[in-house]
Amino acid sequence: MIILSKKKIPTKNYICLTLIIICTIAITYYLYLWLVAYKELDTQSILEQHLQVINYNDINNYVIENNDSFLYITNKNKDYSKFENDLYNLIKKYNLFQDVLYLDISDNIKNGTFTINNFTFKQYPIFLLYDDGNITSIYDIKANSFDTEKIEMYLESIGVIEND
Repeated sequence: MIILSKKKIPTKNYICLTLIIICTIAITYYLYLWLVAYKELDTQSILEQHLQVINYNDINNYVIENNDSFLYITNKNKDYSKFENDLYNLIKKYNLFQDVLYLDISDNIKNGTFTINNFTFKQYPIFLLYDDGNITSIYDIKANSFDTEKIEMYLESIGVIEND
């Protein structure tokens, strides 16, 4: 008959195992928080982070209170991220952060169109310029190949920026 003896496991081994488990849980939780924060930033446009954001339902009231307004209207398409980075650089170059409003219409698109002030639009992203509460200029960014040089010329032509 073979007698097996119980080997005594030192207490320090239990302490080391407990520390390893606690550290693993802490690192996993930290990585989870980091991933959640990263995904939240990834879904947010760089322009949305830096421009004044306006709600779709507040446009009419805003235009009544502020007769002259300039809106950038988009649908948060990830394909626009490179363009929006270039547009951000243009806005930064001319310090237009207080002049341009950001409007996300993702939730307001029905059958490929959206309506603002009784005007129905099929294209986006676009710029809208309000003068005395009325839409005076519409710039279709997609139709102009997302070209920031053309946008710069457009902004000069409507007086949003001045030519140096």
